[in-house]
Amino acid sequence: MNGERRVEFARRVRDGDNQAATQLDLVKREQSRIEQEKAEALLYEQRRSDLLDIITLDRIAIALGDPRQKPGGAGKLRQEY
Repeated sequence: MNGERRVEFARRVRDGDNQAATQLDLVKREQSRIEQEKAEALLYEQRRSDLLDIITLDRIAIALGDPRQKPGGAGKLRQEY
């Protein structure tokens, strides 16, 4: 809808309507703000998904344990021969 308003105001500005110039500027600022919010929301959702993947992998790793450790060994690594 803003795109249609922007086109109409731009046409009116080209035709010499000074009031349309003010309205066109407002529409441009609104579109810019919306694009900024959209970019921020997409970045947030992308980061949120990355964090969820890390948390899920961390929980799986904790549940599985470290197969290199001896059972009951205080964090010592198994030596493979």
